Amino acid sequence: MAVVESEARRAMCSEIESPTAKLVYLSLAEQGRASVQELQDRLGEPRITLYGVLDSLVDCGVVEVDRGSGGSVYAPA
Repeated sequence: MAVVESEARRAMCSEIESPTAKLVYLSLAEQGRASVQELQDRLGEPRITLYGVLDSLVDCGVVEVDRGSGGSVYAPA
């Protein structure tokens, strides 16, 4: 069972290799915490793309999300 989970996690984390995922992560690492709207303003990427990338980065453990009452804010883990 652990092998299957490990393989699934590795496949999911291959998303980090995408140019958009790298761009999102570097933006968070260099400029700090940001909402999806702030990332869209910084990077010019569509919100739908950013949500998918951020979900993958959170699942891989390299980005954390704070789901407060004012909306979700993302930061490097």
